[in-house]
Amino acid sequence: MKPSEICEALTRFPLFRKLDAAALDAVASCTRIQKAGPGELLFLQEDPVDAFYAVLEGRVRLYRSSGDGRVQVMNHIGAGRTFAEAAAIGMARFPASAEALTQAQLLRIAAEPFKRLFDSQPGFALAMLASLTVHLHQLIERVQELSLTSAGARLAHAILRMPARREGGGLFVPFTQPRKDLAAELAMTPESLSRLLRKFQDDGWIESRRDGVLVRDEAALLALAEG
Repeated sequence: MKPSEICEALTRFPLFRKLDAAALDAVASCTRIQKAGPGELLFLQEDPVDAFYAVLEGRVRLYRSSGDGRVQVMNHIGAGRTFAEAAAIGMARFPASAEALTQAQLLRIAAEPFKRLFDSQPGFALAMLASLTVHLHQLIERVQELSLTSAGARLAHAILRMPARREGGGLFVPFTQPRKDLAAELAMTPESLSRLLRKFQDDGWIESRRDGVLVRDEAALLALAEG
């Protein structure tokens, strides 16, 4: 990808959209295209921070691993979003691992040149703050979800927060990740997730499909999610 094309790609992201031409060229000079296949690791928890990423295509999973081998999914990042930018300016090591969920194309922005740009562009701090606010809002949602006492309430809350579209007399919620990953994100086993989806279907709340669920009774899910 040519430098001019990298500059154009960077402007698709809110973090870089308001940079002047000179600053954008500076970011582009420390940016390269990186492709990753499903299951490919971009970095591991506790790796030294050497870059952050912007997703052009595909989806990436961020997760933390515990000493006993358990995995906690922190977030899923889709096209048009950045991740690990806070680590790039303020951390020595990555606090989580990043793995491509699908075929992905990313911009990899080197950390050290980016830090220098951050220090020299006061207005850039505002763009960074806006980006971190989005991440914080998502983290608050995750904490709220995991604080729900029952697995059923966590699943109901997750279904209701996912992007959806009206379809077939209900609300179709596509699953954008494998069900085992959704189960891990909700702190349950894949078997528990399957049982709950069957129960929701038997109760007439949803219609389970291969690629998602069709919500038939939003009110029932909301009542369960809110306790």
